[in-house]
Amino acid sequence: MKKIYMIGNTHFDPVWLWKWDEAMSSINYQDRVVFGNELKANYSYVNAEKEEGETVTQWLISSSKNGSYTPIEGAKGDTYTPQADVVGKYIKYRVIPKDILGNVGKTVDSSPVMVSLPSAQDSLSTKGIVFSQEGEATVASSTITNVLKDTDLKVSLIMAEYKVAQDGTKELLQKKKVNQTIKAGETITLSAKLTITDTTDKLVQAMVWTEPDMEPITKVAQLVGGKLDKVTYIDTEKDKEETSVFVYEINWMN
Repeated sequence: MKKIYMIGNTHFDPVWLWKWDEAMSSINYQDRVVFGNELKANYSYVNAEKEEGETVTQWLISSSKNGSYTPIEGAKGDTYTPQADVVGKYIKYRVIPKDILGNVGKTVDSSPVMVSLPSAQDSLSTKGIVFSQEGEATVASSTITNVLKDTDLKVSLIMAEYKVAQDGTKELLQKKKVNQTIKAGETITLSAKLTITDTTDKLVQAMVWTEPDMEPITKVAQLVGGKLDKVTYIDTEKDKEETSVFVYEINWMN
């Protein structure tokens, strides 16, 4: 039997042996950014063998932090400025690294950033909550101004009645929540009504919040047991952050 020997050369392309560190991607804001502010992305390309080629970058958007992200049309540079129409959504920056030969590394995404509204202090103005009597109903009202020039805002007034035990424990008896959208530059008066039983063990509280973040606009205003007698305005105070707040003292007399 004859033996046949094959003689030749073998060539291995080293591309697949590269130490390929893909890219590292990050955004200049962490967790959240107020709409209208510019997001700027940075990434590092690391490849000891080949120079960087036409690396692909893309801004992505999703309705939830861990949801499915889709490309934002036309947003492929290293900056992106989210507008009011994407408030509440999440933004990522994607990098698909390529070397000068067109070889593609592993796709990497930055951490997501949520687009938010300005803080309540920067977007809404109010002098707090006033209680009044309307027939048998107790009314909590707040006059609120949207100081933003181009964005509508949604706010809620929440009013609740509690029964208070001697040890201070509160039992919720009823509550009322009223929502309203305030157009840019508009001032509204938001009111909620509850019919309160005339007893000394009752507590009524009201507060105004932004939607959907539930950021408080006012401090909690409250009535304590008895009949509504008068409302006394106590000027301004300073809270811990040294911002002006308005306090209303409500006296209920038996």
